[in-house]
Amino acid sequence: MAADGTAPSVDERGTLSAPPVQIQETPVLSWAGPWPLREHAWDAEHARFAQRFQIVDEAQRAWLVLWEDNAWWVEGRYR
Repeated sequence: MAADGTAPSVDERGTLSAPPVQIQETPVLSWAGPWPLREHAWDAEHARFAQRFQIVDEAQRAWLVLWEDNAWWVEGRYR
């Protein structure tokens, strides 16, 4: 979540609309990214474009999150 309570969005250049301030109701300490993900760019039917980010929360957990199709997905959480 961003400071205003909405989910940040990511544009085609990987720019966040606002920095993340919480994940799973836990404050964010730091974040990094994006790392673009492009798959099958030559095949419109199977093409995939997404942006990966890493977020570290106040509990010292690292989250790997993905922005794809205008939605956020958690891919992993690490302690």
